[in-house]
Parts: sequence; C-alpha cells; structure tokens
Amino acid sequence: MTLSPTGIFILLYFLSNIALGAYYGYVGVLGGDFTGVKIKDDELYFSVYIIELLLMSIFLIVLRLIYRANKVQAKGDNYDWINKYVFFIQLSFLIYSYITGVGRLSQDYYGTNVDNPLKYFFTFFNADYFFLASLCINRRISKTNVALYLISNIYRGWFAGGLLNIIFICAVKIFPNVRMKFRTIFIILAGFIVLAPSIYYVKYVSRGAESIGIEAASQYYQKDLYSQVINSAFSRFQHISETYSIVQDIDVLIAGYESGQFVPFYFENPAKRQLANAFNYANDQTITQFSAESILQKIPGNIQIGLLPWLLISPFLSVLFILYLLITFIFLVCFFKRLTSQNVWPYCVWITMLLAMHGWFTSYFMFLWSLFLLVALKYFRKLVLNKPLEPR
Repeated sequence: MTLSPTGIFILLYFLSNIALGAYYGYVGVLGGDFTGVKIKDDELYFSVYIIELLLMSIFLIVLRLIYRANKVQAKGDNYDWINKYVFFIQLSFLIYSYITGVGRLSQDYYGTNVDNPLKYFFTFFNADYFFLASLCINRRISKTNVALYLISNIYRGWFAGGLLNIIFICAVKIFPNVRMKFRTIFIILAGFIVLAPSIYYVKYVSRGAESIGIEAASQYYQKDLYSQVINSAFSRFQHISETYSIVQDIDVLIAGYESGQFVPFYFENPAKRQLANAFNYANDQTITQFSAESILQKIPGNIQIGLLPWLLISPFLSVLFILYLLITFIFLVCFFKRLTSQNVWPYCVWITMLLAMHGWFTSYFMFLWSLFLLVALKYFRKLVLNKPLEPR
C-alpha cells in the first residue's frame, strides 16, 4: 500500500484526532492547550469526539465533491514574474515588523497597533499568505523567497508553523505523482520525531523563552521535556481536546456572543475592527481569542476550537456557518484552478484542514484573499499591461 503526500497529511490529521482523542478519553485527562485538565463529563466528551470527527469527514467529502465538479482549468504555470513582487512585500514587512513590532509574537501581540499608512498596505497584501499562495501556484520553488519567509518567521516567533507549511508545499511540488511506501513514510515519521525537539528549541529561542547554546538545546532531548515536545508536535494536528472544553462551557460563548465580546467568523478579515465598530460589537476579538481568555484563562491567548462550537451558539449562526464553508470551498477551488493547471487538491486539503477545521478563520480568509489578489494580478497583467497570461 502506498500514499501520496496529501494522503499522508490527511492520515496524520485524522489519526492525531482519532488516536489522541481516544487516548484522552481513556485516561480521563485532556491534552493540547488543556494539558493536565481532567475530563468532567465522559459522556459529553465522547459525544463531542464522535460528532467533531463526523463533521471533519463530511466537510472534507463536500470539498472533494466541489473540487471534482469544478471543471475550470488554467493553462500554463509560469509565475516567475510574481516572485520579485512577493520578495519586495516579504522584505518590506520584515523591516516594518522590526521597526514597529507588528506581527512579532509578544505579550502584547494582539494589542499591538500602529497608526501609519503602511499598515493598510500590509493588511491588503499579507506577506506570509501572499507568499504561500504564490508558492502553491508556481511550478518552480523560489529558494530566495522560501529562505526569506523562514527568516521572517524565525524573527517573529512563528518558526514551527512556517516550517510545516514549507515542508508540505515543497513535498507536493517535488513529489507530485509519487506514492510513498509505508517504509518510506515510517522513515519520514522517525525523522520528524528525532528533529522535533530541535525545531521546538528554535521556536522558543525565537520567542525569547530560551537561551542560545548546545546545553540548552540538549535539554529538549531529555526524557521529560522530550515527551512534552512530541506531545505538543502531534497535538498541533488535533483539536478534540479544545473542542470538548469549549462545548463544555458553551454558555460562556453564547453569553459572549450575545454581548458582542467577539465577532462572528464572517467578520474575521482585515476589516474586522471596522466591522466590529460599525455593528456595535463591544470587542473585535475572534472566538479563538475569546475562548483562550475566558475558558483557558490564557491572556493574551488564541486556541483552536474546531467546527462544532459554531453550530451550538445559535441556529442562525449554524446555518450561516455551513453556508460560509460551502461558499468559501467553491471560491478556494475556483481560484486555484483559474491560476494553475497543476493538481491543486493537496493545497485545498491543507488549507481547509489546517486552518478552517481548526477554527482559524482569519488565516483561512487571508489565504483566500491572497489567491483572489493573484487572480486579479494575473488578469491585470493581461488586460492593462497588454501581456499574455502565459509566456509564448
């Protein structure tokens, strides 16, 4: 039996939720962001566990049906012309982040705000997601842009997630039609387990939580800390623990939503603050931030919530949530297929599972927005500059 990189990712994502979710239920203690917290209601936990897995499966199947139904197909994949613009945006944002602190993880990360015209440019062109979207559609991998993306994420404290994104996209590009044997998959998994402590060491160094040195790095391979790191690494792919904790305190979210303490998912976009003010919300927090602060008591914080909580807050939001996912799935597939003739199913899966299914709708929207900008730039190049969409 063999698996493609996409199959490996789906297997890893579902196995992490299935296996870790079952393990937490068996031992009666949660993991992930709620590590060490005892499960108070076993019946509720296993109900959430089963329903969340069903929702994930249903939405993935729906995404596949939408993908197969969309027959749009672009011609050509030479986007070398976009790389210089991406490089400019990446470098500019890194300098901007260094000067202002915007985008750099800190105690006041969510409260950091600057009042200058450049913030609107970087709101419009999100350096990270614009780069990732351009990397997906281009057949060639721009090593310069990849290196700058990783350097920027190391400096700003987001190294682990950034590295995961690059590994997946590059694996799909390097092995587009390769199906790996389980022996190869096992070797890759073993390599990940060996390297994970080093990756997390770099992550915490970049966040100022660890000193630089061989002795400090070696501590991450000691038994207790090593176990914590491996658990954190695989917990990144699961959200059952967080979803249960939020559903258990769903009254907190219902009260918070009714009093305007956080914005709905369809407001999670660059205009979030303006929309919150226009519709008289008391706060422009997202549900992931509100949940972290109100339930986890992590201030500031941001945790993944899964799919189920949005279906329990109100019937109106439930309908809107389902419609929102269906419509954005259509746009996601359509944008990708208008931009490239490559097999974009891996990227659709990656974006949907790692962002939407975890509940990171701000990031999910920014990726969609970046794809829209690339579509607009492609046609702008043809219509305004009178250049062909693809080189002759």
